[in-house]
Amino acid sequence: MQSILNDILWLFLLPLSWIYGILSHFFIVRKKSKKLSIPVISVGNLESGGTGKTPLVIELARELEKYRPAIVSRGYRGKLSRQGALCDPRSA
Repeated sequence: MQSILNDILWLFLLPLSWIYGILSHFFIVRKKSKKLSIPVISVGNLESGGTGKTPLVIELARELEKYRPAIVSRGYRGKLSRQGALCDPRSA
């Protein structure tokens, strides 16, 4: 019985995975990249949350402190994608 349920689930999820793959590819190709004159470290992606990105960024900022890093973030479900915001790390 368990095998039959697994087969049904697999048959249902397979086409959904194809659709997800096609849509992901479309959004990745649509994004425009921009050449910057300074080094950039990007942490995380658009699809996963709760994976430890914030602690990693904090540690990176500590390690790179002598280079005066800037951290750009929209925050959780942020809406600052176009206008941005300036944060002073000394005030935290």
